[in-house]
Amino acid sequence: MNGDGLDASGSHLLVQDCLFVGLRDKGVSIGESSQVFSKDCTFRNNGLAIAVKDLSIAHADGNAFIGNRIVFGVYQKKPVFGGGVLTVYNNTLEGNGQEREVDSRSKIVSSGKVDEKVEEAFNVTEDR
Repeated sequence: MNGDGLDASGSHLLVQDCLFVGLRDKGVSIGESSQVFSKDCTFRNNGLAIAVKDLSIAHADGNAFIGNRIVFGVYQKKPVFGGGVLTVYNNTLEGNGQEREVDSRSKIVSSGKVDEKVEEAFNVTEDR
């Protein structure tokens, strides 16, 4: 496949228990002020596993990233927007080319545990 596995624009999404494999571009592309929580997904052999851009806010927890060219790309793509913000929690990374690519308008934050407010905002529960 040449495109993105999932392309979110102006969205609020929980992406859970999904598989993104062999995508030449992005597994998940998050843009234009989207809010996305990627939980318990597998990203294998993609060009870029997760892209967060253009004032989007994303969270990644419990995912497996295996053999991707780049795992996390966080940046401003369109001049009318600012950068993106990604918070990473407990994920597994194996055999990827590069872990992060971040521009000066964006940031990646590491945290040990997902905040309850984030879980509530995305309706994440223990029994899912």
